[in-house]
Amino acid sequence: MGGASSSTCRDPDAAVDFQALVSEHPDVSIRGLDVTAAEQIADLANALHDEPLDLIVNNAGEYLERWGQGFPR
Repeated sequence: MGGASSSTCRDPDAAVDFQALVSEHPDVSIRGLDVTAAEQIADLANALHDEPLDLIVNNAGEYLERWGQGFPR
């Protein structure tokens, strides 16, 4: 018994490996989401309003070009 998976990333069109995974698994969906944009978070919440969530995984990477000034590499 499997369930559906709703996944997000900042730019789904540029996420080539992610798109390949989605094309192989019809129960996986991908949506655009920048977690620093409140409007996008609200839009996603509205889109998923009727879908139950069993698990949320937030995996954020480094975005040094925008936020990383002063952080060691």
